[in-house]
Amino acid sequence: MRLTPPRGHAVFFLLVVTLAAGASGNIAGNLVPKSASDPSPNTVRAPIPLRSETGVTRRELDEETGHIRSELAKLQRRVETMTGAPELHRPRSGAGDTPAGNANSADFAAAMAPVRQGLADLAFALNRLTPRPAWTAGVHQHAQRISSGKADYRINAPAGVRVRTVTIANLGDTPVVNPRISVNGNPDWFSTPDIIAQTIRPGMSDREKALALWGFVKNHRRHDHPGHQSTEFQDPVRMHNIYGYGYCKHAACVLSVLADQAGLQSRVWGLKGHVVPEIYFEGGWRMLDPDEEVYYFEDDGKTIAGVETLQRRPDLIRKRQGRIMDGTENLVRIYTTTENNSIGQFYKDTSEAVHTMAFTLRPGEALMRSTGNWGKYFTALYLDEPEVYGNGRFTYEPRWIASREPEGIESADNIMVRVGANGTRLAAADAARPAVIAYRMSGPYPYLDGAVELAGVVPAGGAVVLEFSEEGKRWSRVGQVRADGIFREAIRTGGHFRNGYGRPMYAYQLRLRLEGGAELEALKITSDIQVAPASLPVLTAGANSVQYWDETKGAPTVAVTFGYDAQ
Repeated sequence: MRLTPPRGHAVFFLLVVTLAAGASGNIAGNLVPKSASDPSPNTVRAPIPLRSETGVTRRELDEETGHIRSELAKLQRRVETMTGAPELHRPRSGAGDTPAGNANSADFAAAMAPVRQGLADLAFALNRLTPRPAWTAGVHQHAQRISSGKADYRINAPAGVRVRTVTIANLGDTPVVNPRISVNGNPDWFSTPDIIAQTIRPGMSDREKALALWGFVKNHRRHDHPGHQSTEFQDPVRMHNIYGYGYCKHAACVLSVLADQAGLQSRVWGLKGHVVPEIYFEGGWRMLDPDEEVYYFEDDGKTIAGVETLQRRPDLIRKRQGRIMDGTENLVRIYTTTENNSIGQFYKDTSEAVHTMAFTLRPGEALMRSTGNWGKYFTALYLDEPEVYGNGRFTYEPRWIASREPEGIESADNIMVRVGANGTRLAAADAARPAVIAYRMSGPYPYLDGAVELAGVVPAGGAVVLEFSEEGKRWSRVGQVRADGIFREAIRTGGHFRNGYGRPMYAYQLRLRLEGGAELEALKITSDIQVAPASLPVLTAGANSVQYWDETKGAPTVAVTFGYDAQ
């Protein structure tokens, strides 16, 4: 697989030093703070025997990885001190719960997960040392209030318009289901069939369909390190709405999926250091490379060549330059070293077209998507910051109405809504027991960071406790508020979102416990996400036709806001 040159040299230097510390034990040992039990100032911790005859015990593994995590946290705190960013706190596993015996592969995977999380956190902290343009929501705004499930309106945009943010907010009393926006007919990538419908026009030949799909993939993604190894990088919807980048393999598989779903035949070739798709039309297999952004003609100047032809005819490759490879001769070598070339069913087996961008906005909830970013991205493979990506944010402010069960909740126990001095409050129905309420956040974008803003009253001896769970079964404490009287506080939840390993989170739950007579007057939940900038509807100078539609039962009330700059 081809790699682009690393961009974060400082990141790699520190991470290599840190990993070396963990592997050898020597550097790591010298970083251990001296304690009163140290026999001499020169004592260092001995490394665990990673290749011993007796194996590594679970306790040894936990001790070593715990030490590496500790050193990573120290480095992260140093960097955060330099940048002024708040420290990111990760939940810790309980002490004394390590079972006896030697560690197996599952133990190593579990132990390495927080280490990889720590490496990612350090990389994100180091990224903040690189100067970057300040994120902006846009100097100007155009807000449109909509009171139906379908609306068309026009926006006259000034010269030099550049959309920064697009926001959909639910202002009504009805949950808004699958809200969508399109400007001048683009883009509508809600599902794979929607992508195909937008790309292929009636009456197209198979050649025209294939080239249109190739153009779609080529124009709306870029070659960059993938965030992880999941099949969602080979799903057209998630690739183009969330990431917008990946390797040649991902581009080839996405084009293959689109071709198959459009009724064409496709296959994927694994070459030596490259992956390309072929689509069948005009009586043969035709290679269309979306990663290199190139295809090759046979001698007639019209027929598109396939891989088997290119293996025999490197002169055809030399006639057209690819975009990524350093020199045409690299591509010639890749195609002509035929002992490594094969059609890979594996690529099709690990691709999919199952996802959509479905989500629901509860009353008081909004989604903001940005063409820019503030440094949040998911990575479980390479720590380099992507060259181009966007961020966004879900914001939810639940509304509590007296004598009614709170809306939008996942679960509740001993909860009542009562009228207080400044409006409604959440309180315990039975003052002798804690009140418990949980909210579930779920959407089509990966959750990366967040916060909870709380306001209310906590009497002496009472508390508001905030807990986090991915699936609603295992809970970890995020923070608590203990205040003798009125309070307003923000608690960061970012340390509880998975990153650095595995797959990103697409859902999570927050649980609030009101203890000792504590009451809530206001709650605001924010969740930062990753988005692909090319998936956002944008304005152009002059008249723009905006289409809004959703699948809400009943009459929704939403506000659609474009934030933009202009010359």
